[in-house]
This record gives sequence, C-alpha cells and structure tokens, in this order.
Amino acid sequence: MQREKAPRRRIVLNLEAGADSWEDLRDLLRRLETELAMRGSLPPSMVSGGYSSGFILTADEDESITRESWAKENEAYCARLKADEAFKMDTDQNDKAASAMGMPGI
Repeated sequence: MQREKAPRRRIVLNLEAGADSWEDLRDLLRRLETELAMRGSLPPSMVSGGYSSGFILTADEDESITRESWAKENEAYCARLKADEAFKMDTDQNDKAASAMGMPGI
C-alpha cells in the first residue's frame, strides 16, 4: 500500500546541487540565500553550472495555502497515518497469533 503524500506547503522548492567540496556547496547555498534576500523570492526555475558547483532549482508557490489551512490539513493527515499504523499493528498481531496456531494470516 502506498502512503498518501503529506500536505503541501505554500512554497515548494526542489534543489539538486552538486559540488566538488563541502566548501563549494556552502558557497553555492550562500549565493542562493543572497539571491532570495535580494529578490524576496526565487524564480520558478534556475540552472547554474560552474567550475566547482552547479544546481537545478525549481520553485512553486500556491497562494491559496495559508499557514492555518496547512496546519489543519496536516493535523488530519497525521491522524490518518496514526490510524493506519494502528490498523497495521493490529493486523500484524493477528497474523502472528494465527501463525502460532498454525492458521493462515489475514
């Protein structure tokens, strides 16, 4: 069974970065931080390839999502996960008990 996706946040950023050293990666992340500080946001996509580091970045903002709407959706999501996990644990216990009695599990 595939687990449902967690609720989406207002801003989603995907970053694939590569660097020749941790220092180069730190410098790359600082450049992105500076870009964000100067603009106030990031463009929907950015690509950079340099001598010692590079990245592919995508960013998306869904303005309909608020902190409050996300929190409400996340609370419901966590409750569903907890309920699913409790069901799975009950099923596993039933399977073990059935196996101990020589019976097939559920």
